[in-house]
Amino acid sequence: MSEKIDPLDLSAVSREGVARTANLKAAASATSKAPPPPKMKAAPPPPSSAPKKEMPVEEKSAYIDKITAYREKFTWLKKRNGSLSAKSMDANLLDEMHYIETQLGSKAASDSNLGLTLFSAAMNSLEMSTHDRFRICLNSIQRTLS
Repeated sequence: MSEKIDPLDLSAVSREGVARTANLKAAASATSKAPPPPKMKAAPPPPSSAPKKEMPVEEKSAYIDKITAYREKFTWLKKRNGSLSAKSMDANLLDEMHYIETQLGSKAASDSNLGLTLFSAAMNSLEMSTHDRFRICLNSIQRTLS
């Protein structure tokens, strides 16, 4: 029993498989040293054929009139943009109008008022409880009268 046993003989691995794995590792390390392919630049977006349409002057003046009327009626309103004129950009006019409406409160914000919802629920439950109670009282009064 002086003879040495090779561990590969005991395992299911063959010498050819070990050699093949070594060759694959060498090939992989050789390809990783190669420079990466050049990166392709993204194509620039195509120029828009139609420029954005600006707001008509009449519509701009209508927005400016609304904003001025709001500021005269509600003097406590804050300004987001400086002075507005017909030369102002469309986005500035729309932004200022939205800012004013936000300060004044919108219909969507008032519909989700928690206090109003709780008050309405309390009054509804009070009404329903008194309705049942008074109906019982009326039934008992009618029995005593008849």
